[in-house]
Amino acid sequence: MDEDSMMKAMEGSTYIVHTAAIGPNMDNQHSFDKKLEEKCIPVALNGTLAACKAAKANKVKKLVITSSLATM
Repeated sequence: MDEDSMMKAMEGSTYIVHTAAIGPNMDNQHSFDKKLEEKCIPVALNGTLAACKAAKANKVKKLVITSSLATM
């Protein structure tokens, strides 16, 4: 999700819960794919930053960000 769509989605919001977390399939941690990591981290980071910027721009009172241990 890009910043523009986040800005539009958060217009008029008071509270936001951002639960999006992209991560690799961690069923078998020994077969972790480095290329997948390189794709997942920028997407997760940019999405979270876009949510933070949109929340600030729209004067949201509270932004809660959750994730999963699998994303670590």
